Amino acid sequence: MSEGPLPVVYDRRRGAAHARTADLPPGAVAPSELGPCDATPVVLVHGLDGVAARDWFTAAPLLANLGLPVVTFSWTSDEPTLPCAGRLAALVDEVAERTGSDRVDLVGHSWGAVLARAVVRLPEHAATSPLVRRLVGLAPTYAGTTLHGLAGLADHPRTEGARAWLDAHRPTWREQMAGSTVLDGLARPELDAHDAHVAYTSIVTRFDQVVTPYRASLTAEPRAEAVVVQDVCGSDLTDHVAITHDAVALWHVVRALAPGREGRRPRGLVLPFVGGPASASTR
Repeated sequence: MSEGPLPVVYDRRRGAAHARTADLPPGAVAPSELGPCDATPVVLVHGLDGVAARDWFTAAPLLANLGLPVVTFSWTSDEPTLPCAGRLAALVDEVAERTGSDRVDLVGHSWGAVLARAVVRLPEHAATSPLVRRLVGLAPTYAGTTLHGLAGLADHPRTEGARAWLDAHRPTWREQMAGSTVLDGLARPELDAHDAHVAYTSIVTRFDQVVTPYRASLTAEPRAEAVVVQDVCGSDLTDHVAITHDAVALWHVVRALAPGREGRRPRGLVLPFVGGPASASTR
């Protein structure tokens, strides 16, 4: 928890610079630093190849300024999804215990939202799932991706070199393709009772170059409140990576986690790979 308002800067480049010298984004704390509080704690889960200090550079201080305890969960691209979800479940348990809260909110970017969804849906996490009140997905990969149709070439003989590189450097890449065993397992209808208590929000962008088609995740979790940022702001050009630094997207995150405290909805130009608008930043 921070004392006094922290600067909130909607710029991924600033986040990258911050991450060169820091392990946590502004406003976030290590779980060991948490103490009893009345506010609902938030766990932020980055996506594939994500860096917590960079990817949550904007969201963490924004939420901390509302008085919410903010913790980040980090994972690496070589961790299989299901064991990684087990680590996330353990963190949720720890956060609830240290804060004395019976509710924890999760915000996941990209595959980070899938990790969070695994925590609330899978039977092996039945003791943790009731602790989760809300799950907000930013460009979530609930239905996987077709990579603009390229995923269909995954087993083509001419892609053997690419497969070998991915197997060596991104061993879990097949889990993230549409129709993977992991994703189909999470989509089983009999699991719907496990997360019926969770309020879902899915925030997506038409210009997502990673999750394709971009609306697939909205279909995969039809119970979610669905937000397409371009339907809200026509000058929002955010892509998959900049959405965590997009003032319009994060306004909807606050609206989901702390209704009535989101303030006026920001407007202005939001750039791909960067975020914005700059006018929304506080310094």
